[in-house]
Formats: sequence, structure tokens, C-alpha cells
Amino acid sequence: MSLLPQPFTPELKVLILAGSNELPSPREVEVRARRGKETPLEGKAFLRLHGRLVIEYVFDWIREAGLEQVWVLAPAECLALIPESYAFTPIEQTPGASLATNLQKAKGILQPADGEPTLVVFGDHPLTTARALYDFLSFCGARLHEADFFHGLATTEAYAAFSQYFQRTSVWMREASGRATGLNLVVSSRVHRVPAADHIYSVRKLERLGRFLSMLARQIYLLGGLAPHAVWDSVRMYVAKDFEKGIRRGGWFGRFCQRRVDALRRRVPMARLESYAARLFGAERGVRVAPLAHGGTAIDVDFAEELAVIEENWGDMVELTRKQDAESAARS
Repeated sequence: MSLLPQPFTPELKVLILAGSNELPSPREVEVRARRGKETPLEGKAFLRLHGRLVIEYVFDWIREAGLEQVWVLAPAECLALIPESYAFTPIEQTPGASLATNLQKAKGILQPADGEPTLVVFGDHPLTTARALYDFLSFCGARLHEADFFHGLATTEAYAAFSQYFQRTSVWMREASGRATGLNLVVSSRVHRVPAADHIYSVRKLERLGRFLSMLARQIYLLGGLAPHAVWDSVRMYVAKDFEKGIRRGGWFGRFCQRRVDALRRRVPMARLESYAARLFGAERGVRVAPLAHGGTAIDVDFAEELAVIEENWGDMVELTRKQDAESAARS
């Protein structure tokens, strides 16, 4: 049975990105360990979780939604691990390829028609559900005339249900805050600057200050008159992320950081952030952020410690996603 909102059909092309990700250098890993930070994982989508590969759970919610055309981009040795019960077209990742290179290679293989959207998801998000995908596509479907790139954002309120297991920083904007998900819809024929994805990945995932400064330089180069506002807003959001970490310390310092986060959040409108992203990605019609009341969509397995927590609490976390799915269905 298909669980898809209009105008989407089971023929909507799906790309699962499960390639070998860029890891911190050995020196960066050593520094992370000294600072008590978590251990990054490689081949995340092909690790075992509750007796199955992580990517199998991704296949499950894609299949439940009724989507029939699926491509998986990953190294050849990883593609061979996927059980034969899942129907997909393999795309072998070029060794050492970046996120942007992977996307460009996949576009050449999928060959979407002009104006045709493609659903791009990540292979290490086991707690996304068909209902969450329905809500995301409902948001996108109503706005296909006004944007070429859509990204799902699990709201802070929805993610808070999982805070007993994880404490993660958010993207702070005036209208909403939340965590990035693995849900993206792209009209690739109208998005012309894919390399921007590499900058954003390095800043968000690897937390590299040098790449953040490089992204600021890219904004100055590409955004013209918008550049001063964009650079200042980016710094505000970057600082807000660090203040959010300080909230966890509690006491007077935690209260101080909370006030700073609240002040910074009020200064960056979502529409302005979307306009910057549209210019950075070369999206002809624009970029839209889709707030989702599904906290599980923001949970992935980037770190060894994170995978261990999900394994230990799998049943409870699945139950939380079902509860949020039911609440979403009741609202609609």
C-alpha cells in the first residue's frame, strides 16, 4: 500500500547515500579523545543494529511508504552486504569521493528529467518512519512551485523526547529550531552548485573551524550584497551552537548560555537563511526548510557511543517514534 501525498507516486526516485564518509584525521581523533568527544564511525549504514544492518531499517520505511525505484550509493564491498530481499540499483562509490562528488555521480546515473524531483536520504537513519516521510513530502508537494531543494528539520520539541538518550545541538532560527535529518528532496536540474554540500558537511559533522571559515569565504564570494548579513548570521548560529552546549552545565552558567541562545535565535529569520542557501546551492527557485514533529528523523549513527545507546534502548526509541507518528496522524 502506498503512503504518499500528492503529487508524488511510487515512481518517485529514491537515492540512499550510504557511501564511505570522510573521517577526522588520526590527529583530530586523538584531540577528540582528549576532549572527551565521541568516536566517529565509518561505513555507518552497514553496521549491525539490533540484529540487522542499519540500512535495512531505511529500506523498511521506504518500502512501507510505497516507493519502488531505489538506488544505493556505497562502496562495492558494502553493497554486497545488502540482503537480496531488497530491490535496488547499486551505484558503486568512487574511493575517496566527497559528498558532492557522490551526488553528481548519482545524478548522471539516475538521469532525472527536467523539473523532476528526487528523494535523497541517508542510509544511517534507522528511526525515520513512513509517516515522517509522508509529512516531509506533504510539505514539499505544496511548495514544489517555489523551491528546488527541501531539507527536513526535526524540531527541538520533537527531538526533546529523545533527550534522555542523546544531547545534541540544534540549528537556531527565529521561527523554529531543530536538528538536521536525513530527508532531502532535490530538483537537480535546477540546482547548480552541489560542491556547497561538502562545506556544510565538514562544518556540521566534523566540526572543523577551518571549514567554517572557508564557508564564510564562499559566502562572501557567492552572495554579493547578501554576504555581510550572511556572514554575521552564520557566526551567530555557530556561536549559538556552542552556547547550547553550555546550557547542559546548569547553574548560573547554564542560565547565562540559555539567555544568549534565546537572543541569538531571535536574530536569524528562517526565510533569510533559506535565501542564503538558495544562492550557495545555485537553486533557481529557492530552498525550503521543512519542520518535522518527528524527533527520530534526526537520529543517526555517526559515533560508536551513539550506536551503543541506540542498541541498548532500541525498543523504547522505536516506541517513541510510533507515538510521534500517531500524534502526527491525529493532527492531520
